[in-house]
Amino acid sequence: MEHLIVVGLWCAHSEHNMRPSIRQAIKVLNFETPLPNLPATMPVSTYLSPLNARESTQSQT
Repeated sequence: MEHLIVVGLWCAHSEHNMRPSIRQAIKVLNFETPLPNLPATMPVSTYLSPLNARESTQSQT
């Protein structure tokens, strides 16, 4: 159960480049490789609506 939960959190990481490939996830679930070391606190995803994103980029110029 621990492997399943950790792999689920790993796959849902907010930073896409930190997510595993399907092959990596399957290897962990099959106990072929050890569990990954996830950070104690996961980064929080943020969302900017298109309007807010546009205002943010305009204020930086």
